[in-house]
Amino acid sequence: MQKFINSLIEYTELEFNIKPLSSFQKKRKIYTHFCKSQKIIFYFFFFYLMLLNCISLIFFLKKFSNLKNKSKKKLFLFLKKFSLLKVEKIEDLIHALLILNNNFYEKINKIKLNQFNFSDQTYIENIVIGSGPSGTMTALQLKKSGYDTLVVEKGSYIETPKQKHCSEELMQKWSNGGLNGALGSSDFQFASAKCVGGGSEINSGLYHEPDQDILKKVHGDKYNSQNTFGYLDEIVSYPDISKIEYLKKLAEFYNKSANKLGWKISKLKRFYNSKINKKNSMTETYLNEFLSLEGKILTECEVNKIKVINDKKILITIKNKKKVIQLFCKNLYVCCGAPYTSFLLKENKLLPKKTNHNFHFHPMYKIVGKFPEKINHNRSIDIINEQITEFMPKYIFGNAASGKQFLLISTFGSKEAYDDVNKNYEFMSIFHSTFSLGKSSFLKVPLIDEPIIKYKLSKDDYKIIIEGIKNLVLFTFNAGAEYIYLTGKKIIKINKNNLHNLDTLLSIDNLSLSSVHLLGGLDVNDSNIFDKNKIGKLKNHNIYVNDSSLITGNLLKNPQGTIMEIAKRNIQINT
Repeated sequence: MQKFINSLIEYTELEFNIKPLSSFQKKRKIYTHFCKSQKIIFYFFFFYLMLLNCISLIFFLKKFSNLKNKSKKKLFLFLKKFSLLKVEKIEDLIHALLILNNNFYEKINKIKLNQFNFSDQTYIENIVIGSGPSGTMTALQLKKSGYDTLVVEKGSYIETPKQKHCSEELMQKWSNGGLNGALGSSDFQFASAKCVGGGSEINSGLYHEPDQDILKKVHGDKYNSQNTFGYLDEIVSYPDISKIEYLKKLAEFYNKSANKLGWKISKLKRFYNSKINKKNSMTETYLNEFLSLEGKILTECEVNKIKVINDKKILITIKNKKKVIQLFCKNLYVCCGAPYTSFLLKENKLLPKKTNHNFHFHPMYKIVGKFPEKINHNRSIDIINEQITEFMPKYIFGNAASGKQFLLISTFGSKEAYDDVNKNYEFMSIFHSTFSLGKSSFLKVPLIDEPIIKYKLSKDDYKIIIEGIKNLVLFTFNAGAEYIYLTGKKIIKINKNNLHNLDTLLSIDNLSLSSVHLLGGLDVNDSNIFDKNKIGKLKNHNIYVNDSSLITGNLLKNPQGTIMEIAKRNIQINT
C-alpha cells in the first residue's frame, strides 16, 4: 500500500507542479496521515489498488506503481469515464495530503499531564468519557460539588499550533486525521476532534448565546432562562483585528455588502484571549480549573466496553497502547459527542435496538471569491467573526479558513482556478453558506468497528441549499468580488456577465458539502430511553448522556455555548 501511495504522490507532484517531497517525508508524513483515515476510506483505496494494478497489467503489462506518469494519466482519464468508480476521489485526497504536508507543515508537541494512577485505585465515584466542552464542563461541575471524578479521553494533549488547521493539527487533534466521509447522494466530508479539549481545540470558537428553545426542549419543566455562566465573560471576547490588515479589510467588505443589501450582520464574540491572541479552548480554561481542583484524567485511552454490575457499580473496559484497563464507578457520564455517544451505547446494548438515530449535521457549501485588494495571508492565521444572519433559521453566511493550502484544495480539478490561486491567493477568500438540514443514520459494515454514517438530504433540503448558494454568490459580489469559483466535483467560474445563468450552472449532482458540527441522535424526552426524573439519565442505569447528542432540534449556530450550558445545568439539576 505504501508503494502505491508513494506512486500517486509522485504522479500528483509532476501533474500539478508541486515541490517534490523527500522519500522520508512521504513515508513519515503522507503515508502516516493516510493510515489514520476512516477505515472505509482506507478500504476504498485498497480496492483501487487492486483495480489499478489489474487494469495496468492488462494494458501495460506492469503494476501501476511501475508505470511512467504519462501512462498513469491515461489510466486515470480512462477510469474517469465511469462516474460510478469515483476515481477523482483518489486524486483529491492525495493532492490534499500533499498540499497540507508540503509548504504548510508546523511541528506541534504533546504536552505531558499527571495521569491518574489506575494501579492504586480501580473505583472512582464518577467517570466522564470525553474531555470536549460537554465532558470538561460535566467533570468541572462534579468536582466543584465535591465528587471524586475521572475524565477518560481517547486522544492526546496537544499544544495549539500557530497556523489554522496545519497538517500536524489534523494528524494529532482530528479524528481519523480529518479524513472522514458520510455516504449519500452528495459528496460529504465531516470533521470531529480526537484530543484533550475535544471540539474546542479544532473549531474557530465562535460564541453564540445558549439557544433558549433548545434549553426548553432539554430541561422541560426545570427550564429557566437565566444564563448560568456567571463568569463566561472572562473567556469570551471580541478579537481585535485592527492590526491584522487582511482581516480588517475582509471585515470591511462583509459590512459593505450587508449594508448595501440591507441584510442583518452579527458580530460574534469568540472563546478567545485578546491579550495574547490565543483561543480559549477547554485546555486553556475549564479543564485547567478541573485539574487544579485535583480532578483526575487519563489520556490516550479508549472506552470500548460498558457493563452494568448493579445500581452502585458500573464496569468500563479501556484500551490504551500498552494494556487493557478495567475501572469501576457509580455514575458514568458519556460525553463522546454525536454520533459517537450513541454508537458506544448501542454497541454495548445500552440502547433499545430501534432507537432513532436521526442525528444531523450542519452542511456547509463553500465558494471562492477574488477581490481587487489583499484580503488573505499565506498561513491563514484566522477568520473574521462577522456572520450574515438575515436568513436564519434557514442558513447563515460566514468566512472559512482561507489560507493558500485551502484555496488550492478547494479549486483542485480546474487548471484555470488552480493556477489563479497560485497567482492571486492574497486577493481571495473562502465564503460559506451553512445549513441545518438532512437526516443521518448508522450503517453496520462488517470488519469496521467505527460509525459509518449514511446522510440523506430531501428535495426540500436541496431547494434551501440552492437558494442559500444563490444568496451567498449575490452577497460576495456585493462585497466587491470580481469573480467567484463555485466549488464541487466540477469547479465553475462565475462573473457578472454569466450571473444570469446561475440557475443552470448550479447542479445538485455537483455539490460537495462538509460539516464540523454533529448534533443529536438521542431525544431526552424519549421515555423508552431516559429516566423521566433525571435529565439525560438512561432508564434503570446510572449512566448519563450529557453532550451534543441531546440537541435534536435545528440549531443553526456554533453549538459550543449551548452544549456547555446544557452540560452544566444538567449536573446542577441532577445532583
